[in-house]
Amino acid sequence: MAILMAVIPPQIVLGAYIAFSEEVIFDVYEVCGRAWPLDPLDDQRIGGLLTWIPATMMSALGVLIVLSFMFRDARNEDTVHAPHPTR
Repeated sequence: MAILMAVIPPQIVLGAYIAFSEEVIFDVYEVCGRAWPLDPLDDQRIGGLLTWIPATMMSALGVLIVLSFMFRDARNEDTVHAPHPTR
């Protein structure tokens, strides 16, 4: 849980930095060429959004899944240790 929570802020910061940068950060694509006829800055912005939104969403989903398992286990422990009514 702690690892998932620690990963989310850097994903947000890095993705936002890449997406909102006004100049091309990765100039190696100028040397290697491009696979699609897309402006380098637009390509970088799309990459920043993909780093930011889907990655953070998957981490948040992982947190929710872990929380659901923790709550389910806590509920099961409560029912096992609950006193039985006497007849």
